[in-house]
Amino acid sequence: MRPRAHGGPDTRGSAAQRRSRRRRLWEAYAVADVLLCQRPGCEAPITLEDLGDGAQMTVDRIVPGMHGGKYVAGNCRPVCAPCNVELGNAIRDGLRL
Repeated sequence: MRPRAHGGPDTRGSAAQRRSRRRRLWEAYAVADVLLCQRPGCEAPITLEDLGDGAQMTVDRIVPGMHGGKYVAGNCRPVCAPCNVELGNAIRDGLRL
């Protein structure tokens, strides 16, 4: 079996671990059951579950996996799905973009 060049699906953990991670981020960032995208400049309201509107919460690694970033508390933040797609694997300017 070849080693993976960067991350890969198995580095995200099981489905249960991913659900738990999203729940912990929701609990840490939501205010009065409202969660805003944590990408500076966006602030779109996002939901924990997929409602089919593209505003579902996704987990963004501030330092992407291909650059050594892990799914750990200090490297994860909740962002809306469109922002996460736009961010891709870019290293964030000052780790805050």
